[in-house]
Amino acid sequence: MTEADKKIVKSPKDKKTYKRIQLHHGLTCLLIHDPEIQLAQGEENDCDTEEGSNDESSVDEEEEEGEESDEEDGDAQACVKKAAAAMAVGVGSFSDPLEMQGLSHYLEHMLFMGSEKFPDENEYEAYLTKHGGFSNAFTELDYTVYHFDVKSEFLHGALDRFAQFFVAPLCKENSLEREVESVDSEFSSVLQDDDCRGYQLLFHTCKRGHLYDRFQWGNKKSLWTEPREKGLDIRSELMKHYKNEYGAERMSLVVLGGESLETLETWVKEMFEAVPRGIGPMVDRADAGYPFEGQKMYIVPSVKDQHRIGVSFQLPNIGKLYKKKAEDYVSHLVGHEGPGSLLSALKAKGWAVECSAGIEDSCFSMNSCVNIFEVSLTLTDAGFAAAPGLGLAPVKMLFQYLEMLRQAKPQAWVYEELKSIGEMKFRFQEEGDAADYVTRLSTAPFYFDSEHTLNSSYIYEDWDPELVEDTLSRMDANAIGLRIDLQTKQFEESKELAKKVFDGSELGHEPWFDYNYMVAPLNEEIRKSWMEPTIPDCLTLPPRNPYIPQDFALKHLQQENGEVVEKGKVETQAVDDEGAQPGPTILIPSLLCDESGLRVWHKLDGIYEAPKTNIFIKLSSLVAYATARDASLLQMMLGLCAETLNEESYLADVAGLHSGFHRHPVTSVELRISGYNDKLPLLTMSLVKALASFKVDPQMFSTVHEVAVRKCENMNMRVDKHTNYLRIYTLSADTWDHLEVLDELRSLTPSDVEEFAARFLESIHVEVFVHGNTTAEETLELSRDVRSSLGSGILEASERRVNRCKMLSEGTRYLHKVGTKNNEEENSGIEVYFQFGPSTDREKALADLVDQMLMEPCYNILRTLEQLGYIVDSCGRLTYGVLGLSFSVISEKYTPVHLEERIDAFLQHFEEMLRDMSGEEFDEHRDALISENLEKDRNLGQASVRMWEHIASEQYDFDTRARQVAELQSLTMQDVQEWYALHLSPNSVSRRRLVIDVVCKQHWEQMETNSTPPPSEANIVEISNLREFRENLPVHPSPGRNVASISGIRSGLARAAMHPRGSFGRVMRFR
Repeated sequence: MTEADKKIVKSPKDKKTYKRIQLHHGLTCLLIHDPEIQLAQGEENDCDTEEGSNDESSVDEEEEEGEESDEEDGDAQACVKKAAAAMAVGVGSFSDPLEMQGLSHYLEHMLFMGSEKFPDENEYEAYLTKHGGFSNAFTELDYTVYHFDVKSEFLHGALDRFAQFFVAPLCKENSLEREVESVDSEFSSVLQDDDCRGYQLLFHTCKRGHLYDRFQWGNKKSLWTEPREKGLDIRSELMKHYKNEYGAERMSLVVLGGESLETLETWVKEMFEAVPRGIGPMVDRADAGYPFEGQKMYIVPSVKDQHRIGVSFQLPNIGKLYKKKAEDYVSHLVGHEGPGSLLSALKAKGWAVECSAGIEDSCFSMNSCVNIFEVSLTLTDAGFAAAPGLGLAPVKMLFQYLEMLRQAKPQAWVYEELKSIGEMKFRFQEEGDAADYVTRLSTAPFYFDSEHTLNSSYIYEDWDPELVEDTLSRMDANAIGLRIDLQTKQFEESKELAKKVFDGSELGHEPWFDYNYMVAPLNEEIRKSWMEPTIPDCLTLPPRNPYIPQDFALKHLQQENGEVVEKGKVETQAVDDEGAQPGPTILIPSLLCDESGLRVWHKLDGIYEAPKTNIFIKLSSLVAYATARDASLLQMMLGLCAETLNEESYLADVAGLHSGFHRHPVTSVELRISGYNDKLPLLTMSLVKALASFKVDPQMFSTVHEVAVRKCENMNMRVDKHTNYLRIYTLSADTWDHLEVLDELRSLTPSDVEEFAARFLESIHVEVFVHGNTTAEETLELSRDVRSSLGSGILEASERRVNRCKMLSEGTRYLHKVGTKNNEEENSGIEVYFQFGPSTDREKALADLVDQMLMEPCYNILRTLEQLGYIVDSCGRLTYGVLGLSFSVISEKYTPVHLEERIDAFLQHFEEMLRDMSGEEFDEHRDALISENLEKDRNLGQASVRMWEHIASEQYDFDTRARQVAELQSLTMQDVQEWYALHLSPNSVSRRRLVIDVVCKQHWEQMETNSTPPPSEANIVEISNLREFRENLPVHPSPGRNVASISGIRSGLARAAMHPRGSFGRVMRFR
């Protein structure tokens, strides 16, 4: 029954152990033992029937422009890691019957709705939520993947429930229509998504009868209305599809836990031995042939204001050649952004702003039938209009670049660079999310040799120049599989131009997304012009990459107080005498420098053992966001800086060094640089000097300005983004509306931006944090270089601006209602926000616990049972130091008036649930949230960001998560009930409620004719002019700067300065 595979190649940093087994009926399983997962005392393996969550298990603080997020509280190195599992089933939408398109996706939904062993349809989800977990699933063309994570001690119970998906699902009759409504809502949510509209056009325009000739999403029409009209029994069709397609031979399971491999193997054999067998392995569809006739151009109306052109080449399935990476070689060069690249040449002409190339990691481009290599160009107006128009001039330059590659012949040195980078990434691979990890590994047996399960993406073992030449030979203007797709807002003008450029152009209609498109054959004259052998001098192979690191030495042995400090002896965890679960270890960075205009923090890594460093530089200037015009100027200044350095920063990015400027409304500009520390100072100073010596190139200004204006114009096209934005804008005391910024942006000139850059640098404060494989000496040297490069203008730390939150009045309901930005949008959205008050340890613990407790029932009642919409969410908010909770629903069927009624009804129902909640269930929720706070930072980046949040917010309260754990442990059921009654209960006379409605055209008409029921609050404020209303709202007292914390840390500054090279930072242990 069990067959040992070849040894799986692991990264040297990987402490996990692996074992692949195959059960008697053919199901394969990868077992993973993680020794860092510490199980709760007694290795509790709970098997009771309880319920779980399909969303997040704790407060999801947003990290949005204009809003402070403190969810990454405290730098707590804790004892908790999650267990996880995933099942990949080798059947997807390619297997859908034509009479029920989308059936595989529908079945994926139905498997969550209960099993013979666990018949309650919400059993699995509720169990996960109570134990700090979540679940999800997705359907591709070739396969479907289900996955979850959970607190490690509850893996057994979660896995038992999960296994029943594949043993004996019920697909209950009374769940059928509700879940088909969910599928329908999911489809309606992407109707105005340009990417999804483009993907569906691929299916619609394929050869009739080909595997691509289908509707993958499914909706109520394809899965319910039409099948019933044909006399089909929906449940019978679902069960038939399940029995015909779901079998052990085409299933791949991955289980990650803290138990031994032997224990995990025993569980898997016990739980999955009853999975049905007998349908054979995953179907190989390589003989299906290319899906497209080729040599055609399709022009599609874009929802967003953009010109995006994609040039696609159909290639045979090359999955088994994964060790050669010929397609990666080609995509690396065609998508390059350095000197001599296609994008560099297009930018020089002002024709394009973005270029990507390769076989996209999605089912639409990479499947068992075909690989589609696409070159996607985002064009400027000039590039779109350049003769002969329709973006065809940039396409010609693409073919010239491809011809240059053919003439240059495959270059072994390019492949060796890619190989070196691949080996480096795998050698120093950092740990990621457990659920993401098992999900990725679950499909590996379908495509890769067993020993390459973990490193298939990083292997460059077999340089094959002939295969590279063969690939390039399939990518010329006469290629059989050539296809061009243009998405543009100027669709009507493009239709008319296409008729002039191409003979035989005709109009088509995509029925599922319901839009017209133009199709035109690529005539010989056009293709011949693309085949000219002359290659412009600007198109060349890229230079050798100077940023590929050479020095990987770890700096974990440092001098401190004259003694050598070994790694691991500074950053440990405390365990009490009884051996109970240890509390978090709080890592506090050292304050190396605190002087006028400069503050420097440092933390030498002694945990993750990677030759990497993360650098954060916060530049505070009073002019950064003083007016709407200054906000627009700041946007242009940063855009021009990034564009000036793009060729250099791209080379660094390829080599694993990443950088970027970020705007923090009201307060500052942030520069983040991360990656291998060897060349990181070089990149950092290049970025800083570009800002310090800022000059504007007029042609570059034109391109960057067009991009910035278009980005502002395209804001809030999605309904959920729109409601979220309006809430943040309403609550922010000092931000500017994006439309005000847009008005100012349109009128800017190059000299305006140069003048602003000089003003920005006149008076700045620089705060630096360096964490990783960099010493304190190196940190101080780099920080002083940064400060001196930016000039002598000083802003004191105490003079920096702070974000503030508007205060809502008690017992008041505020309503702001606007129409959708896109007139074709069929969904409306609502966000109901409740404001609590300033964040204290106790208030945050209460708010987080209530959010944890109501998350799953909110989703189950409002989405699963009432089917209000596909997107239903409850989410904790921390807005500039003020706590809140919001409920969001996006719905095609219901108006925001109805949605608000149902949210309030849920809140009333949940108050009753709280009254009836058992002590055991309360403890489970509290323990789940405590585990969330104790969860270990998975990698250096996560630990760095956690510390940086407390520096950037100027709170310096690095022990927040430990304090949260202590508060949570002290809370009682009565505490929670009283708090809920005050802040969220519909019976409360004190709750503060802000309602944002974004209403589509159809719903607006309904709301005008139907009366609105009175809200429960005594005071009702309807907001017509949001800006005027906001100006009249009082402001919450600013959380201010945590002077006590910074003073306490500063007191040790002199001692730290005596031994800067050994600065690991202070360590505080809590239990």
